[in-house]
Amino acid sequence: MPASSIHAGCLGDFLLLGEIARGASGVVWHARRISLNRPCAIKFLLDGHHASVTDRARFKSEAAAAAALDHPAIVRVYGSGELDGHPYLEMELLPGETLADRMTADPPSWRQCAQWLQTLAEGLAHAHGRGVLHRDIKPSNILLTAEGLAKLGDFGLARMLERP
Repeated sequence: MPASSIHAGCLGDFLLLGEIARGASGVVWHARRISLNRPCAIKFLLDGHHASVTDRARFKSEAAAAAALDHPAIVRVYGSGELDGHPYLEMELLPGETLADRMTADPPSWRQCAQWLQTLAEGLAHAHGRGVLHRDIKPSNILLTAEGLAKLGDFGLARMLERP
């Protein structure tokens, strides 16, 4: 059953509230971790338990890459696992918008763009220092918090480098 067949309601320890976004390999849901009463975002692998070995390995690699990072400019990963045959990644929920959405609706000032660029560069330096290359930086993968801060998300194409 593909992740597109997942519907709002309870799934394991999560209450799925609504779909947030959909990409080439995954779908992200607004959720609540029931046992912790914590809002979160959950990314499911699109093909669920029908996913190929390669897709599952890539998803697992994304989880490992993102979980290795702890920086204010990177979306925090809480955990990963599998629910009813659906691999998932539990992440911090950011109720803002993506940079792509913001650029369309209300383009920011140059000063704001420069602040976001500095913040994201610091986050990328943190990732690179831990051997993680994002490889898919684009406005739709930059999320804006309710306070207007920029955070880098979606490490689906990330590559882990061997560190000396």
